[in-house]
Amino acid sequence: NVIDVETELWKIIPSLPFCEASSLGRIRFIVEPIPSKISRTPARYIPIHKGKRYSNVQIRNKRYNTHTLIAEAFHGPKLHKLDVHHIDENGFNNRPENLTYITHGENTYIGLKRYYDKVNCERCS
Repeated sequence: NVIDVETELWKIIPSLPFCEASSLGRIRFIVEPIPSKISRTPARYIPIHKGKRYSNVQIRNKRYNTHTLIAEAFHGPKLHKLDVHHIDENGFNNRPENLTYITHGENTYIGLKRYYDKVNCERCS
């Protein structure tokens, strides 16, 4: 994947105000300029780890799902009992336009439907 840094947009993550989330699905620490240097200190990107279904980052000894942080930065804080849903059902596509908040019931229904569609398709062949 080519990262287009020209169009990449960074937003502060409200629950982690020392971190930013990107429109390309990346997370970084905010690094303030060092007074003795003329230019801004390079950002420190946080490594993204791929799990079985979702990617995550470790920040200050705590793991966070990458999609949760990006949704919070671009769509606002998650309300109680809502889940972050990947519209294209690819748990590793963490671009903001692919993330939306839905109820836990809707998320469960989508997951079960996907599972039963797969099982029924396998029985047909």
